[in-house]
Amino acid sequence: MFASQPEFQFHIPLGPAVPGAKYWRALTTTVNAAWYILRVVIADGAESRCATFLFWWDTDLVRAIDQLAPERIESLICVLPYREGITRGGPTSIDIAEIWEVERSAEHEDHLLFVGCDGHERMGMMAEVCDRRMPRCRLRERIGEPRVVGVRRQ
Repeated sequence: MFASQPEFQFHIPLGPAVPGAKYWRALTTTVNAAWYILRVVIADGAESRCATFLFWWDTDLVRAIDQLAPERIESLICVLPYREGITRGGPTSIDIAEIWEVERSAEHEDHLLFVGCDGHERMGMMAEVCDRRMPRCRLRERIGEPRVVGVRRQ
């Protein structure tokens, strides 16, 4: 998960801050797995502001997206950790274009599929590229599109 030190926490006044939220200047990870950066535009009357959220598990990410009301998802980035022989020098980031539900099978326990802007399909704790096209059941989110209040994709 994410970890930080008390000296990296900083105060944000209650107006722009979410009640009970904590804000950090620096984070590190304690598990070598993929994680996600979600950026949303939050409409507040005539004004709007951006907020950025970090998610460790894909299911937590989708649950949070489902709870966003009329906000627009500006971007979603999957951060792939450094792995010997796969990437050199550090993590790699992938822009995500779509999130799909897929049928669970004996060989794939995961049920969320992330389609990168590069066209590659990724799933699992390491967000590895799928070796074959996965059967898609339902589009959960298309990143960058305005969201309509009260309308759920089927």
